[in-house]
Amino acid sequence: MTVIERLLDKYRVEQQAYNGCLSILKLTDKYTEAELEATCQQALNIIHVPMYKNIKRMIEVKTTSKQAITNTNPVDDQQDHAFLRGWEYYKERD
Repeated sequence: MTVIERLLDKYRVEQQAYNGCLSILKLTDKYTEAELEATCQQALNIIHVPMYKNIKRMIEVKTTSKQAITNTNPVDDQQDHAFLRGWEYYKERD
């Protein structure tokens, strides 16, 4: 993974990059490896050394937008109109 290599090369002391690398790899607990790889490749196209926060944000945006597209429900027959108050509501009360 190029992101991990670049992250390790960024620091003078390699151990300083371990937490960031582990955090990136830990994203596979929530997302698939294919999603993570695609996001890392996309991040490399934009940023030379993407950090954990960059990758996490990108993968979250990508998956939430994908979910929003698949979760669109058609409007029910009963809810195809607005809820308006009728004339009875506005009539003068004695």
